[in-house]
Amino acid sequence: MKPPRCRLYLLVPEASEPDSARACLAAALEAGDVAALLVRHKDREDGTVKLLEALKSLAQERNVAVVLAGAAELARRLGADGVEVSERAAYVAARNDLGVSAIVGADCATSRHFAMEMAEAGADYVGFSNAAAGGLELLRWWGELFEVPCVALDPVEPEQAGELARLGADFVRPAEAMWTSPASAREVVSETLRALVEAAR
Repeated sequence: MKPPRCRLYLLVPEASEPDSARACLAAALEAGDVAALLVRHKDREDGTVKLLEALKSLAQERNVAVVLAGAAELARRLGADGVEVSERAAYVAARNDLGVSAIVGADCATSRHFAMEMAEAGADYVGFSNAAAGGLELLRWWGELFEVPCVALDPVEPEQAGELARLGADFVRPAEAMWTSPASAREVVSETLRALVEAAR
């Protein structure tokens, strides 16, 4: 049986300048299908606000979900589509704050127990660290047994993206090189999507 169609999610590097990140995101979206954009909460809230404001409308106009890591109140205030959490208490707080229609996903690192707990609680996705020891086996295990979508959290080169899709990952993260320039974003996203198409055949 073929795995479900695997899509891309993008994670903006925390040190990104808003204008540069926006140019790279625009090029990535021109290159093909992107499902979601994750923004990590910086130490300085104003930096997160500037980055999110630079990217949110561009992403959402293309039906790309905008997810903020860890900060439910800030996500609600800035109009993000949801949050990603790494603790059960944070999941409960985010769901209560944002409601049932928001995306609340879980970064589970390498914890099977936490992933099952989050799926049972109603998380919209679980994520595993595919670069960690045993990470690929976790993706395979989850894809074979559970319906909740699974994210491969660590960036990969295009050829690795195809492998993750065959293992059962529903979302993969392109190589970090895509954020160095619009041309790189176009190339990395195009090649990664090509690998995912091949994997689905």
